[in-house]
Amino acid sequence: MIPHLAARIFLAEENEFYLAEDMITDVEKHMVENDMTIENICNFLQDKN
Repeated sequence: MIPHLAARIFLAEENEFYLAEDMITDVEKHMVENDMTIENICNFLQDKN
């Protein structure tokens, strides 16, 4: 078995969290797996806004 990094992004609503599938797809499409740290993912998403 080879370990595989996977990004999981959850967004909060008033009383629950939900999986942000569109954001995850975007991150996985545009970032190299070895660069997927919390800091890099946050920076990537902030730069998109």
